[in-house]
Amino acid sequence: MALSSRARGALKLLALVVVLAGGVLGLRAAGLGGLFTVEGAGRLVELLRQSWWAPLAFVALYVVATALDFSGAVLTLAGGAVFGFVWGAVLNTIGANLGASAAFWVTRRLGREGLQAFLGSRLRALDRVSAEQGFAWLLRLRLIPVVPFNLLNIAAGLTAMPWRTFAAATAIGILPATLIYTYFADALLSAGVSHEEALTKIARLSVALLALVLASLVPTVARRLGWLPLAFALLVPRAAGAQAIPDHAAFTAILRDYVREGRVDYAALGRDSARLRAYLDKLAATDSGVLAAAPPTTRLAFWINAYNACMLERVIGRYPIRSVRRIPGAFTAKHCRVAGAARSQDDIEHGIIRPMGEPRIHFAVNCAARSCPALATEAYAPEGLDAQLDAAVQRFVDDPRQFRLELAPRPTLWVNKVLDWYGGDFGGPAGVKRFFFRYLLAYSAAEVLRPDVRIEYFDYDWTLNDTAAERP
Repeated sequence: MALSSRARGALKLLALVVVLAGGVLGLRAAGLGGLFTVEGAGRLVELLRQSWWAPLAFVALYVVATALDFSGAVLTLAGGAVFGFVWGAVLNTIGANLGASAAFWVTRRLGREGLQAFLGSRLRALDRVSAEQGFAWLLRLRLIPVVPFNLLNIAAGLTAMPWRTFAAATAIGILPATLIYTYFADALLSAGVSHEEALTKIARLSVALLALVLASLVPTVARRLGWLPLAFALLVPRAAGAQAIPDHAAFTAILRDYVREGRVDYAALGRDSARLRAYLDKLAATDSGVLAAAPPTTRLAFWINAYNACMLERVIGRYPIRSVRRIPGAFTAKHCRVAGAARSQDDIEHGIIRPMGEPRIHFAVNCAARSCPALATEAYAPEGLDAQLDAAVQRFVDDPRQFRLELAPRPTLWVNKVLDWYGGDFGGPAGVKRFFFRYLLAYSAAEVLRPDVRIEYFDYDWTLNDTAAERP
């Protein structure tokens, strides 16, 4: 009888626990477990110093210990103490990178399926974030020496982060701390007991400690100065044909030609689909690494435009139709390639855009239905994104089909059904009322906040937002 995916995943998780626990017990049974503790570091140093094969044994021991979740800090210090700064740094770097990858693959092979079986769709958002922004967050955490090295190896292995992204962020991120720890150990054991040698030792140890503190500040300084995105763009492995983030001017030209007061001339757009296809090709070829490291406004503008452009292509591919619901898998099918991966409308909206925490996106993304907040006549741009999003909300508030305040016979705020579906993004009904406060005239704003004003929702019209419906 075939096992269910949940049962198979549970068995793999159990196997992961057995491998890690078995490795620990095996090393302890062989008398080697104590070598990875602070107390055993001295024994390890002496053992390695007596052997001609010490470099190979050290690297192998580092890889096995890291894969089995032992602390690498003791081994890094031992490497500096035994081999000196130069060779110690080389061997520590090799051992740490190979060990990290080993831990990553052990976790990926045994733990990933089990986690997916138990969490199901709840894991998708984490997967998308790790795939799109994995290098940036892993590099930041790797650059902070106090963040547990092995914990990051396991956490990355449980996500959908590509191995080469993991390997690149690890190789770059652990280098400063590896050099500092190696220098620290070498300095600690290199000097004798004379006055001059003691002063030299103190100076070298002080330099190592200062460097450790400064290394912890690197992610914050790099992010503020814009170096992290630059390093990402230069160092992350790119897919063949990957390009930088495109200019959205071509999409603006398309929108201005075919959007009229929120309605779209799909017939004409279909006859001129090559322009839209050319823009989508640029979105498809965008380097996901560069995009993930870009400023938040750049990423948000990119993904809003991607959602809207992909939706337009979705409709003209099935046109003529009367309702969006006539398109099979309109929002769930992975029909549009963006930033190197095939994506659905739901992937983009719920997996990428909404987790950015900007509720105004609900007035900017357009699902091609009449009840959807109006499609703008220009693409969203990083430079003026805040003003554009405010303008989108204001268009919504000014449209009585989307937003209407009635004080008689019963105080009621009528709003689009979208605010019912995604009310949690605004903080619930009370949050919805507070959100609109600043977009209303003084009198209306005060009335909206009255506790006796209840919220009701318009029926949602899924009819295509097509200009053809208004023609005689």
